[in-house]
Amino acid sequence: MYYPTINNPAYILCNISAGDSTQAVADSELKIDDLELIYNTTKIPDQSTNSINVTYLNDHLQFSNVVNEINYAIYNLQGQLMNIGKIDRYNRNVSITLESGIYFISIQSKDHHQSIKILVD
Repeated sequence: MYYPTINNPAYILCNISAGDSTQAVADSELKIDDLELIYNTTKIPDQSTNSINVTYLNDHLQFSNVVNEINYAIYNLQGQLMNIGKIDRYNRNVSITLESGIYFISIQSKDHHQSIKILVD
């Protein structure tokens, strides 16, 4: 197995497109957080089946992959509690206005615990 060194760096080539890939959008940005290179994929468990995803858009948090009722708590970088509540598979939107910054969302149910980091522009 080959692992790069400082004398032989590895590069990641990304081809990112949107729409029909014929138009550029001025001042577009791609933000990548927590990038991890995985060399041996045979030992990685599939977490996608029980991971809950969270997106923030237009003053709403949208939770996806919610099966049972879960409790959530939103914290800012200083550790201050911004909001708490419950959601379920029928009620997955939370109306909340967040300032620009990084937030952590703690999600708990009877058989699942997860922390998610989100960036609000």
